[in-house]
Amino acid sequence: MFTSFLGVVDPDLTLRDCEIKLHYQQTQTPQITLDHQIYEMNGNLQINWDYDAKVYSQSLINEMLNCFHSLLQNIATNGSNRACLPQEVLDIRKEMNQTSYSFESNASFLLHELILQSANKSPESVAVIDQDKKFTYGEIVDLARAAAVSLQEAGVKPGSCVAIVLEKGWEQIVGTLAVLITGASYLPLNPNDPDERLRSTITLAKCTVALTNGRSMTPERNWNRSQDNSLEDVMLIRIDSEELIKIDPDESAYIIFTSGSTGLPKGVEISHYSAVNTCLDINKRFCIQNDIVTFGISSLNFDLSVWDIFGTLGAGGTLVICKPDGTRDPDYWWSQIQQHNITVWNTVPTTFEMLLSSYSADIKSTLKVVMLSGDAINMSLANKALDIFPEIQLVGLGGATEASIWSNFHMFSHDSNELETELMPYGQALSNQTIYVLDSELEYRPTGVTGEIYIGGVGLAKGYFCNPELTQEKFIDSPHFGRLYKTGDIGRYLNNGEIEILGRRDMQVKIGGHRVELGEIERCIESLPNVNQATIIAIPGDVRYLVGFVTTYEDQEGLEEELRIHVEKFLPPYMIPKKWMVLESIPLTPNNKVDINKLRQISMSNDENSNGNNSGVSNSESILILQQVAKLLSVSTDSLNPSKSLFEQGVSSLHAIQLVNILSKMWNSKLPYSLLFNYPSIEKLAGYRNGLRRERKALERPTSANTMEPIAIVGSACRLPGNVASPEEFWDMLLEGKDCVTDVPLSRFNIDEVYDPNPDAVGCSYTNRGAFIKDVEKFDFDFFSIPIAEARSMDPQQRMLLEVAYEACHNAGYDKRKLMGSATGVFVGQMNYDWMTCFDYSADYAGTGVAPAITSNRISYALDLTGPSLTIDTACSSSLVAVDAAVSNLRSGSCNMAIAGGANLILSSDAYVTTSQAGMLSVDGRCATFDNAANGIVRGEGIGTVVLKRLSDAQADGDPILAVIRGSAVNQDGRSASLTVPNGHAQEVVIKQALNVAGLEGRDVDYIECHGTGTPLGDPIEVEAIKNVLGDQRSKPLVLGSVKTNIGHLEGAAGIIGLIKTIEVLRHRKAPGNVHFKTLNPKINLDDFAAIISSKSVDLRSDEDNNNLIAAVSSFGYGGTNAHVLVESWEKKSY
Repeated sequence: MFTSFLGVVDPDLTLRDCEIKLHYQQTQTPQITLDHQIYEMNGNLQINWDYDAKVYSQSLINEMLNCFHSLLQNIATNGSNRACLPQEVLDIRKEMNQTSYSFESNASFLLHELILQSANKSPESVAVIDQDKKFTYGEIVDLARAAAVSLQEAGVKPGSCVAIVLEKGWEQIVGTLAVLITGASYLPLNPNDPDERLRSTITLAKCTVALTNGRSMTPERNWNRSQDNSLEDVMLIRIDSEELIKIDPDESAYIIFTSGSTGLPKGVEISHYSAVNTCLDINKRFCIQNDIVTFGISSLNFDLSVWDIFGTLGAGGTLVICKPDGTRDPDYWWSQIQQHNITVWNTVPTTFEMLLSSYSADIKSTLKVVMLSGDAINMSLANKALDIFPEIQLVGLGGATEASIWSNFHMFSHDSNELETELMPYGQALSNQTIYVLDSELEYRPTGVTGEIYIGGVGLAKGYFCNPELTQEKFIDSPHFGRLYKTGDIGRYLNNGEIEILGRRDMQVKIGGHRVELGEIERCIESLPNVNQATIIAIPGDVRYLVGFVTTYEDQEGLEEELRIHVEKFLPPYMIPKKWMVLESIPLTPNNKVDINKLRQISMSNDENSNGNNSGVSNSESILILQQVAKLLSVSTDSLNPSKSLFEQGVSSLHAIQLVNILSKMWNSKLPYSLLFNYPSIEKLAGYRNGLRRERKALERPTSANTMEPIAIVGSACRLPGNVASPEEFWDMLLEGKDCVTDVPLSRFNIDEVYDPNPDAVGCSYTNRGAFIKDVEKFDFDFFSIPIAEARSMDPQQRMLLEVAYEACHNAGYDKRKLMGSATGVFVGQMNYDWMTCFDYSADYAGTGVAPAITSNRISYALDLTGPSLTIDTACSSSLVAVDAAVSNLRSGSCNMAIAGGANLILSSDAYVTTSQAGMLSVDGRCATFDNAANGIVRGEGIGTVVLKRLSDAQADGDPILAVIRGSAVNQDGRSASLTVPNGHAQEVVIKQALNVAGLEGRDVDYIECHGTGTPLGDPIEVEAIKNVLGDQRSKPLVLGSVKTNIGHLEGAAGIIGLIKTIEVLRHRKAPGNVHFKTLNPKINLDDFAAIISSKSVDLRSDEDNNNLIAAVSSFGYGGTNAHVLVESWEKKSY
């Protein structure tokens, strides 16, 4: 408040016999912390300040008043409207930046030479401990020199940049050292980042060589590694020290990419000299010597790792490396601290808080120095640390990646509380570095007045790699302080001359110690075609997190999940918002700027009003856990979903530790800090508490000597052309003799683009016919708890097979609850890859959406099945080979139940063209198996599964038994006439093998479902093989059939559909006729063979002394893998 008394009292006013003189005045303005009063007295201006001592200290008021007095004097004397700081304040400012220091004359200013010098002094001392591996300094240097030779052979030379894409381990140490020895700089990258992120960063850094290994570069990863070197098999080549490349300390040592506001990350280029200055200063200042043991937990692409490696090893100490999957496990951290007597802890504050939260009195800590940086440090955390460990040195460090790890420090003690700050002060500058709080004219700010923080000194980066414009913008030359870096941080001076950081001037935030430019996330989101505008905000709290808001051009179901998928493809995990909100418009302030406060209100309101779908929670334990989680996250219980992962609802790693502590007290039990990672939802935590945890025990193999026990088929399900949605509808269609072949529907693709009836036309298909399933785009994603966006990216074969597999289980009497955790195996046959090769958007789920292996694995995951899970591709025989695999695994005891099946959907015209060029397709679009008019296959679609159990188990469990598998076999043609020509002899052998397993004779078989593709060559070869094995000494005719005459060749699913048809044949004791059969193919010889090939249904009769029927199913892959299964009707007979 400004209060003026000028003119209130007239100095010339006189009253008779009275003298008027103003002695004192005061104001009583309520709710004002500072009242400025001015009046005139004796020809002078008098100034008086009333202030609230609870808000302003005496020293601060004195400095403010002195500045104001200086301003008035300047105005009165020379017209300047700028205040000058008091000289004593200026002296403090200058003294705090008098940091010049000369390190020992023999100190190296090359990062790698810090380690080499330690190796020369103590080559046998332990340098690195990586779990059960220990490396001496001599071994580390030898490995690095050997790797350096390999890098040089790959073209690395001084000035090059080498990407290091390695998970945490000793290889990172060797890799960085090797790169620096060559005179190159290293680019540290996190192998867990998305491929797109890795690829773009490597491109920006102009790297042509990457250091990686098999653990970090798994086969499914596809970031470019056309030139890479492995650290797994390096040769030990000793290099004498005098052969080392001479490097100028001003050359670049490393480039670290941080988030960029333009949508692209920016590379900070740090010289050897700058980084070494920081390492040497930290070691000197905090008495870091050769007896230290540091725990290396920070990621290599986080610059705290620079000191971990070069500071620790440069001092001659030991670096203990955190295992890759241990970076969120405080139980593991404490075990390492105690096992290796770790003395130095160097992490972001939240990680240290997790360590403190997991401390118990029985733990013996050996920590001596704790260095915290990368984010704000709450004074409450610092006080708690000293209360628990009063002997440690607790250091708060600050700075920027652009200033070589750290630029400033504050040694915390309980006296630090006298500064009365909520956060630990930023402190003062390190050696040979400077730090200032300046105004827009680059002048000192008075105490308590906010300004922008600038950093100077030898720690400054060379600039942003290949980005001179940004370098010029952020690194400036000032007239008083030399070259400075504009940090964008807002701070103010404290009374003692140290600096307190208050926030940011721009959109940059810190998440888990990582610098995040919100604009980069927004640009990434806005690249989606349906997104109009995106805004990201940070929600403050104990653990800061991000929330994304978008507006769209049109309504789109599942947009939130699509957003998540998109950012996961391009951004690292710490840059991904915890939740998304779709708004009609982004709220603006009156100045047309984004209203951040309003967005925060919307976010919190959404948390309070959202329906977390927990109305059905009745379990008292679940309710208690729900309440504790809501309290921990400061949200309503209604906003939480008990069945959803807590990590998807805002729980961080620190929250997980805190919740474990809460539950430990509630349950009066010491709980492992990995609890939430193993039981991530409220429901699963409650199940753990209630003793429902299902311990996975090794499956006990059957002790029965009957390894050839029959296998019961207890369930089946299918989806087929002709609107068939069940085995019952399948049987009706077969009896009807329906031909389900139609023109290729436009819902699949436009066959006219490649159709040409001329068989000789190049690059075309001479047929436009096939057998197709309806509604392949439909999927009950919610039933299987699959996000809609992920479901859209899944191969439809995955989607439909998942539904059909569960339907078969349900038909067998097994619902989700009964299946959960069961030792059920999944065996899938699949040979079609249309979705993988022809649909661009499938790349959003490059691994899980399209990989054939995931077809079986997803069924196991979705239904929580723990038996073997594999996808088999043997071409056309795939699904019957899968049945054989299931039978073998059941008999060996590898699983107690098995799902076997196959899938085939035609989603692209490409295979039409290739099969037409090979002359495989029927010209008239008909599969005329056994007929004189047979001229090729017709492509068809189908999904089918069966559920199998050992017969004794099925009987004991009261399962519905549809039929029994007596035997099965698989073999290969070997080197036959050609790779794709069928081999009759091999077909005979596989049938004989199955008969031997089943203990049957050929004449026992009543019906055979043939492979029967309807080709002029294939049919005669198959029938001849059948005749030679099954035709001898028959007392009743063998009926031959082929379902391909109804629905075409289902390729990878052909065998399983043949088996499902055969089950129905046995159940109904009738063989449906073969569609299109009129005249027997003259190449088929049925002489002396009691066989029936009919276009009409044929009743099957059994022997007088045995009421059971025996049927066979054949399926042959065009690459020569043959499968045969023998099935018996179920008449409740004892085996």
